[in-house]
Amino acid sequence: MIRKGMTLLEVVVALSLSALMLIALNGVLSGLFRQKKRSTEIQHREWAYELDRVFWNDLAQARGVALNDGVLTMTVPAAMHWNNGQGTVQSVAYQLISTSKDHSRLTRSVYLGQEPKGKPLMTQTLLWDIRRATFERVDDQGNNQPLPRELGPTPRAFRYQLWVADDLSPRSNQILVR
Repeated sequence: MIRKGMTLLEVVVALSLSALMLIALNGVLSGLFRQKKRSTEIQHREWAYELDRVFWNDLAQARGVALNDGVLTMTVPAAMHWNNGQGTVQSVAYQLISTSKDHSRLTRSVYLGQEPKGKPLMTQTLLWDIRRATFERVDDQGNNQPLPRELGPTPRAFRYQLWVADDLSPRSNQILVR
């Protein structure tokens, strides 16, 4: 005899298994949400320290600095493992790359040679959800001055401002290089 339909016991077992799967899925999704929130809080708390460290390191080694079409370029001595340590230079380019209409990410790319051309040797994202960024040199009197469009001398002091997506006012920091 062929049975049609399901017994009450089968329905209860199916509902129980479905409920357990939904509870597990809820746990996973809430864990991911908490992790994203925590990483965003840490990122916004520590962004200044990390950016200062990276900017200062590049600026301290820079032989020249330029800002052209929103791309901050620095020429620094090449690492010894590139080009067999022949004393060449590499350029480091900081730029905003659009991720959506109002949001970008700040990236740092390293190129072999005097100018950022061709495929980069390395690219890393330093900060997400940036609306705008400005880079300026600071003169001896503490006034902001524009950076040259062509490679020029490395400033003794450097200021950057970043407009993070959630904040209305920019986060500004000044780095003393020399």
